[in-house]
Amino acid sequence: MNLRFIIILGVLLASGVCSFATVDDEEECNHLGDPCDSDSNCCPYGERCLSSNGKDYYCNVDPGP
Repeated sequence: MNLRFIIILGVLLASGVCSFATVDDEEECNHLGDPCDSDSNCCPYGERCLSSNGKDYYCNVDPGP
């Protein structure tokens, strides 16, 4: 009984840590319209670091090929 409780508690704690890490990762990335230096600065949801004038780069929706 105690072993089952410890396993369940471990799984719940591990899932909580994983979900917390995901939130932190999303808060650290730039969202649409935010300034950026490279594609890796933008949130990975179809966003890329693009410029319309060759100087100022912002996270924008990836227009595709």
